[in-house]
Order: sequence, then C-alpha cells, then structure tokens
Amino acid sequence: MLLLVPFALTVSCMAGGSIDWERVSAEITKDDTFLATFIAQHFDVARSGLAVRVGHDRAGNSTVPGLGIGTRLPPYDFYAKPKGSAGDFTLQLILEPISFDNGKTTTWQVTIRKKRESK
Repeated sequence: MLLLVPFALTVSCMAGGSIDWERVSAEITKDDTFLATFIAQHFDVARSGLAVRVGHDRAGNSTVPGLGIGTRLPPYDFYAKPKGSAGDFTLQLILEPISFDNGKTTTWQVTIRKKRESK
C-alpha cells in the first residue's frame, strides 16, 4: 500500500496530452536539421501525437519548476508510415532528446517500431 502512494501522486501530477507534429518538427529542426529532413523525406507522420504534460500540485503550482502547467514534454509519440505506402499508419516514432552537447545543442533520438495492434 505504501508503494502505491508515490505512484498515485506521480500519476496525478503528470498526464498525457496531444501535441502537433508541426510543433515537434519545428523543435527538432531547430536542434537537428538533418534528422528533421530525414523524417520528412522518408515518413508520412500523423498530424497529432502524444506527450506527457506538466501537471500541478495541491496548491496549483507546476510540478516542473520553470515550466507552465500543460506544457508538453518529450518523449513525443507519433504514428507514421513509409512515404508512398498505402493504408493506415504502420509505425510508431518515439522522439526524445538524449543529450545536450556543451549545454547549447540538443541531440535527438528517434525510435521506430511497428505499431501495436489495437484490440
């Protein structure tokens, strides 16, 4: 029971929310033009994806100092498919910053996997 209390507090402080591909693509382009161009050339990406958003504590304050309530945080999760392929989205792209070179440049990582079948 005691183990569930921290988990419940964490879940209530962070929640999922949608995020636009245009916004994420612009963020990646700013940091890594090659990766953004590679994704645009090789994948059709869904216009909307998922991301964790900053919640608030009991006092109504942001749970992440310096970020406003509702701000979306990586990793970003989008459905995609190879350019020119027919049908529904078949892949899942997970994009996240993995390191900061000299504190000024963000390095992004993309994980591509087959989309899980919905039941």
